[in-house]
Amino acid sequence: RRNFEADYNNRKTAPVLIGNDVFIGANSIILKGVKIGNNSVIGAGSVVVTSVPEDEIWGGNPAKFLRKCI
Repeated sequence: RRNFEADYNNRKTAPVLIGNDVFIGANSIILKGVKIGNNSVIGAGSVVVTSVPEDEIWGGNPAKFLRKCI
């Protein structure tokens, strides 16, 4: 970037929180501000745009709920 200082002040960030015992498939993208609950699974190649509750399986583009973990 040419004007690093001006761009730095305008950046919007948010943490990504990943719980315990979470599986995230290869080439998945998790956007800023998303929370992934404990024991959840994210399918390979998924784009996660909303928070994922605990014990759920999500996949797709954009990621959507598939089923509960047993």
